[in-house]
Amino acid sequence: MKKLEIGLFAVGMFFLSCNTVPQKEEILPRAQPEMLERIIESQNTKEQLYVMSLQWVSKAFISAKTVIDFQDKEAGSIIGKGRIGNIDKENNISNLYDVLFKIDVKDNKARIQINSAEALETFYINDYPMEMDIHKDDKSLDRFKFYVKSLYDSYEKALLTKDEDW
Repeated sequence: MKKLEIGLFAVGMFFLSCNTVPQKEEILPRAQPEMLERIIESQNTKEQLYVMSLQWVSKAFISAKTVIDFQDKEAGSIIGKGRIGNIDKENNISNLYDVLFKIDVKDNKARIQINSAEALETFYINDYPMEMDIHKDDKSLDRFKFYVKSLYDSYEKALLTKDEDW
């Protein structure tokens, strides 16, 4: 009798444990953070590229004072924060990215870098902000890379355009 009770108990526990095993949830792969950079070849000196970079930061991010966290003319380095993205006033929707950027210059060369791990996407719908991790999927990261590419194109154009017509 004792063996029968133990056997029934074991069989009952087996069936009970089968019902309580959680099903595995499908997890989408997260996009990996990466350093996005562009190196620009130029005919300008380090000092010229440094000044041109500061001017570009002032134009690209409205105010250089509120953006630049660190600058060292001798090292040719500028580190700052900025906001890139899109504002759709007609539909009252925006997606903006707060980024930390680094610019290094030397004779005949400039480099701009943005690390996607430090970026934060903020959607504004009807003036209500919603923050989102840009690494939640590849689509979010691709959208971020599009805006970074536009920023880099703007920087490259600023360094390669001669400002002789004024």
